[in-house]
Amino acid sequence: MALLMPGPGHSASSIRRRDLRALLIVALAAAVFACGAPAHRVEPERIVLVTIDTLRADHLPFFGYPIDTAPFLTSLADRSISFTKAFSHSATTGPAHSSLFTSLYPLQHRVQDNGQRLDDGFVTISEVLADRGYETAAFVSGRALFGESNIAQGFETYNTPRVNAPRRYRPAKRTTDAVIRWLETGAADGKFFLWVHYFDPHRPQRPPRAYVEALRPSPGDEMDRFEAFLVDEHRSEWHRSQMLRRIISYDAEIRFVDTQLERLYSTFGDLGLGSNALWVVTADHGQGLGNHEWFGHHRYIYNEQIHVPLIFHFSDADARPAAPRAIDDQLVEHVDVPVTILDLLGTSLNGQRGTIQGRSLLPLLSGDFTGTHRPFAFSERRRVIPTARNRLTHEPGERYALQDLTYKYLWYSEGPDELYDIAADPYETRNLIDEAPQERARMKQTIERIVAALDSDEEAEIVDEATLEQLRSLGYVR
Repeated sequence: MALLMPGPGHSASSIRRRDLRALLIVALAAAVFACGAPAHRVEPERIVLVTIDTLRADHLPFFGYPIDTAPFLTSLADRSISFTKAFSHSATTGPAHSSLFTSLYPLQHRVQDNGQRLDDGFVTISEVLADRGYETAAFVSGRALFGESNIAQGFETYNTPRVNAPRRYRPAKRTTDAVIRWLETGAADGKFFLWVHYFDPHRPQRPPRAYVEALRPSPGDEMDRFEAFLVDEHRSEWHRSQMLRRIISYDAEIRFVDTQLERLYSTFGDLGLGSNALWVVTADHGQGLGNHEWFGHHRYIYNEQIHVPLIFHFSDADARPAAPRAIDDQLVEHVDVPVTILDLLGTSLNGQRGTIQGRSLLPLLSGDFTGTHRPFAFSERRRVIPTARNRLTHEPGERYALQDLTYKYLWYSEGPDELYDIAADPYETRNLIDEAPQERARMKQTIERIVAALDSDEEAEIVDEATLEQLRSLGYVR
C-alpha cells in the first residue's frame, strides 16, 4: 500500500514539504486500498507487455465505439480481465512509459517531456525481472523511446528501427516481423519478459489503404449516422471533412495494429509458447480527435488524451485468478501495472528511488471487490523543453488533473481551474468550477497537497543535442 508521499530517497527535503506530507497522510489515510489478500499467485513463464501509442480507449468496440476497429482486441478482452477506467499520467509518450515502468508519477521520475532521459537511479520492472532470471527484450517502434530515453535499462535486447523522415516510425507489421524473428531463433527458450511497442495510431496516420476502405462508412445514411455519433456522443469539434477523413485514418491504423497483434498472439501458439503466459495490453495515452478543438495530444489532460484501455489476459484458464470480466467501477492507473505483475511473482520494485505509487491489482484480478482500489487518478502535463513551436501550440504553465468516479478537477498554474461532473459529462464540456464549491474545495486541496508532497527542483537530463534535433524534426518534441 502506497501513500502519496515521497520516500527517503526523494530529494525534496524542506520543512514545509515535510509538513505537507504529514497533512497528506492524514487527508488520504481513510482512502487506503482496502481489498483483501489475493486468492492465489501464479508465476507466468512468459510476460508480454504491449503498449499501443496514441490509442484512445473510446475508439475500441468494447468501449462502445460503432466501428469495428479491433476485433482481435475485443475477443481478447472478452477472455480477460479488463479495466474500463484506467488512466495514464501523461499525454506524452516518454513520461507515460517512464511511469509504466517505474510505478512513479512524472513528478517523481522527472521525465515530463519527450527528449528527457530516465535516470539510472530509478528501478524499472525490466531490471527486477532480469534479476529474477527472465530474458528481457523490447521492440520499440517510435523515436521517442529509443535508447537515449533510457527506458532501455534492464533489457538485454532492445530492438529499434532505423527511422528517418518522412516515415517517422516502424509500422506494426515490421515490428511484429522483428519480434517473430526473435522468437523463432530460440532467443527466448526459458522465461522471458517481452515489451512490444506499436506506434501506428500516432500521426502521420498513413494506414494501408485496404484498412481505410474496410472501415469507411458508406456514403449517405451510414456516414451521416457516424458523423452524428462523433458530434453528439463523442463531442468532437472540428471541420466536418477534416474530422471524418482523419478519424477514419486513425481508426484504420488501430485496425492495422489489431491485425498484427493477432498475428503475434497466434505465433506464440504456433511456436509452443502460448501456455503459461500473461499478456498486458494498454496505451501510453489517447488522442484529441477534435475534442476541445484539438486533434493531437500533449496539450491537454482531458480524458480523451489520458483514458486508456488496460487488459490482463492469462493464456491458461486454470491459471486465471478469476473469471473474465470488465471492471468498470474501479479507478486504475498506469503505475499499478508493474506492481501487479511483480506481485504475481511475489516480488516488488525494491530499492526504488521515491515512494512507489502503484497498488497491486491482484485482489481485483482475483475477484475481491470488497474495497476501493484507489480513491482517485492523477495526471499531469508540463512542457520543459522550450521550442518556438511549443510557444505557439501549447499554453504555458503546469497542469494537474485529479478525478474520482464522479468529478474531475483540472488545476492550472496559469489560468483558471476547471471542474467537471464526468459521470454526467464524460467529455468535459461544462465547467462547474463556480457551481460546485464543496467539490471544488475538496479536490483542489487534495491536488495541491499531492503536488507539494511529490514535487522537487530536480530536472531530468535532456538527451544530447543531435538526438533532440532529430526528435524535433520528427515532431516528438514540439
